[in-house]
Amino acid sequence: MVVAAPVASDLAAERLAEEADECVWLAVPELFLAVGEWYDDFRQITDEEVRSLLRERGKTGARGVSG
Repeated sequence: MVVAAPVASDLAAERLAEEADECVWLAVPELFLAVGEWYDDFRQITDEEVRSLLRERGKTGARGVSG
């Protein structure tokens, strides 16, 4: 299993590395207060918006997407 994320805390990166075959992070900052501080737009979206985005991505070649 591969885990990939734009940013992770030290603790999260460490714990996930114990479970995954491979981990990829763009940043693991020393001072990690909240994931939202690393995004320009971190507003909440609905489950339906997520499903719609995944369906749309599935049309362009994402694997494992069902809708």
